[in-house]
Amino acid sequence: MDFPIFAARGTNARMARQALEDLAALNLLRDFIWIDVDGLSGSDPKATVVRRGEAPQQMRLEQAVGAREGAAVQLHGINIIGESEQSGLLTRRNVNEVTERLRAVNADFAGTANNLMFTEVNASFDEESLPTFNGYRNLLVAPEDSKSPDSGATIFQADDSTNAGPSFSLWVATSIASLSGLWVGFDAAPVAQLEPNSSARLVRCYTQRVSGEKFQQELQNAIFDLSTTPLPQVVVNKTPVNVSRDAQRGTLPQRAAQEFIETHARDHLITKPRETMVQRNERQTRGQALGNAFGQWAKNLFGRMGEFWSELGSDLATSADAAVQSSIYGNDSSVTVGRVNVAQDQGQKAVTVVRKSDDELTAGLRPLWRDYAGIASGLVDAKPYRTSGERPNAMQKQDGLTIVQSPSDSIPGPSEKFGPQETLKVRQVLGSENVAPYDVERQGEVYRDLNAKAADPEFMTAKANFERWQRKHQHSFAANVGAGLRGLYDEQQTILNQKQAELNHLRAQEHKASQMSPWHGILRWLGWVTFWSLAVFLIAWWIGNSGDAAPRWQWVENLNNASSKTYGWMFGIWFALWLIFYMVQILISTLHSIHTQKVRLDQVKKIENAERAVAEARVALRCIEVAYPQFIKVSDLYGALLEKPFGDISNVAAQTLQPTNALPEAINLGEVEVDKQDIDHTASVYRRRFFDEGWLTEQLRTTLEQAARDIANDPVNPLQIDLDNVLGSPSSLSHLASRVSDESFLNQDRSTRTWAEVVDALRGDDTVMAKLQPRHKLQSPGYFRQDILTPLGVNRSLHDVVENTTVQAESARGRDLSSSSITLHAGSPGASLEDIKLVSSAPTAAQPTASSAAEKLSEFYEGGDF
Repeated sequence: MDFPIFAARGTNARMARQALEDLAALNLLRDFIWIDVDGLSGSDPKATVVRRGEAPQQMRLEQAVGAREGAAVQLHGINIIGESEQSGLLTRRNVNEVTERLRAVNADFAGTANNLMFTEVNASFDEESLPTFNGYRNLLVAPEDSKSPDSGATIFQADDSTNAGPSFSLWVATSIASLSGLWVGFDAAPVAQLEPNSSARLVRCYTQRVSGEKFQQELQNAIFDLSTTPLPQVVVNKTPVNVSRDAQRGTLPQRAAQEFIETHARDHLITKPRETMVQRNERQTRGQALGNAFGQWAKNLFGRMGEFWSELGSDLATSADAAVQSSIYGNDSSVTVGRVNVAQDQGQKAVTVVRKSDDELTAGLRPLWRDYAGIASGLVDAKPYRTSGERPNAMQKQDGLTIVQSPSDSIPGPSEKFGPQETLKVRQVLGSENVAPYDVERQGEVYRDLNAKAADPEFMTAKANFERWQRKHQHSFAANVGAGLRGLYDEQQTILNQKQAELNHLRAQEHKASQMSPWHGILRWLGWVTFWSLAVFLIAWWIGNSGDAAPRWQWVENLNNASSKTYGWMFGIWFALWLIFYMVQILISTLHSIHTQKVRLDQVKKIENAERAVAEARVALRCIEVAYPQFIKVSDLYGALLEKPFGDISNVAAQTLQPTNALPEAINLGEVEVDKQDIDHTASVYRRRFFDEGWLTEQLRTTLEQAARDIANDPVNPLQIDLDNVLGSPSSLSHLASRVSDESFLNQDRSTRTWAEVVDALRGDDTVMAKLQPRHKLQSPGYFRQDILTPLGVNRSLHDVVENTTVQAESARGRDLSSSSITLHAGSPGASLEDIKLVSSAPTAAQPTASSAAEKLSEFYEGGDF
């Protein structure tokens, strides 16, 4: 590839340069440098750099040459033969100076330089010879114009006012562009195929360009149009699988959301309830049951007296502690006087559930959001998402796979948010953040705010708009997931309330003692009556025998005189009654204890289970509270990616514009005729080819990697983001979602790789390439017009075309579907001033002397040979 540099001088040359600048501004020419030879004097020469689609820039020659990006320089000298005040012919001194200046700034020359000469027929020319240079290609552009050699050509006459001025300058400019390969799509000068010649030779060019840019733009928009989800190609075991779009919009996203909530979210957010733990039932024989009861009764029978004295001492100590507590610290003090009641604390261990911090909960939810993103993308590109094992898949049906009708049916993007379209007054109520279609919590708040101000007509309109917006997006996968998360929260709140009420009820029943049999109290009373009656009798007997006098009472004297047998049966009956009452009382107490022991154990287990259920419900609620903002961020991230996975393709490349003024007939610029039916058919072919199963997954990964690089290279706040763990890091997720949702990022073109593959495929498509062929066929080289030559030139057959070369350019920068061709015709070398129709204004009788001719030649060739 060469980099063209033009050297010229004079008014006509500057007019031609301006025409070239206009063509470059229309994206029709590639970059070049223009050197005005008259401005090279001095130590800091300037040059004009003209870039495609940009305004020309004046800069230092060294800086201008550096813009060639290492390409070899192809030098073109421009000589416009005519009136001296406008022509400004280059001398050998001029071209020598240009060459030396370029070499001084390390310009690498590409082969032989070219000397392009332009003139009109019968133009005034007072020089002794044509401005040719040894070692150059000296090419005199034939002053004629025609569509093809087969059509009649018009010539540029010096005395024809219709061809003077801008039309001649435009012909010069377009001829320069054709001979030097300056048109977009070419990377070398067609004249480089000609041999150098010391004398002049006639040349002409026919340039044809068929622009496929409009066809390309329409096709590109059709291929990357995701308003309707492309049907991917899915092959399983070498058998194509039928893929169709959701027949009833919203049905598939709703099923997918239900699948996600039930088989993914519930597993990650809610702890599975434990089975109630109770003591296992035992089977005993009648003898075993009676034996256990008798053993417990016997144990209680002999241990009850010790327990009595122990309880009596404990009650006395408790009373004393209570008295000290109330008199010194008070009953409401945090200080408690007394011993720890170990027996009361036994069996009342606190039930604990492991609690995690919010960061730990967020990190633990990473697999959940990976599942969410996988299902969301699978709804678009038909890639079934599996986490582990076999799970239901909403996309699968008996006769193939189903995908959503539009990516917005999966996760709506930033453009679908509510707020930007509302008035300033309404936006002030909404706040700085727009409302996402999947943020059901925020939607509830906004609805309440708008409803509260519905008396204002402006807010009433906003409320109606909001309700329509909700109905439009309520069927998306993300909106259903948001509603599902809210449903899980409400469900867990209900469970918490139920379990808390159950726990409160069990705790209220915990200290209620079972009703003892009334016989237990009666026997206990009879036992005490028997005991104390005996005690009173013995005390009275002792009192009656006290002192020195005779017994005070007759019954005492009678009792003293009674026999031992009388003592035996009297006190024996008393003791027997007490013992019977005591033993039966212990029996009733033992049976009651055995009966209530099992009930007590079951009650403790129920309380423990209820406490655990309450704790787990609280953990689940907190987990959902932490998960919901994370869900919003993940949806923001992937919603932006799904909305524009390929970025903004509307400004993929600079569009080539057609000039409004008439170009020379030898320049034929056309466009491919765009047929909508043809575009739709071609787009459907390549959509099936390039949108295969899982196409979105790869594109999303590439886009996320680009966003991560942008964040890492941020000069203000750089941050390294690990894409494998970003879904579990709130800070990284927030940064990534903000970057991907940013308008500057969304508007970037990310279709380059895929579109390059499309262009490569289109180049092999005969039907498409046939549209890019030139519309005018150059059947034969023909001849140059003879009336631009003198009779001497005609006699020498200089009007014959001896070389006929066509140079093709299929594309520009690998992405342009345009096709161009330049056909170069060259005559025989050896043309001189006597062969060209030029008019000398000098007197015909006055022939130059040898000395004057030598002076003119020395001026023209000053600077040495080439």
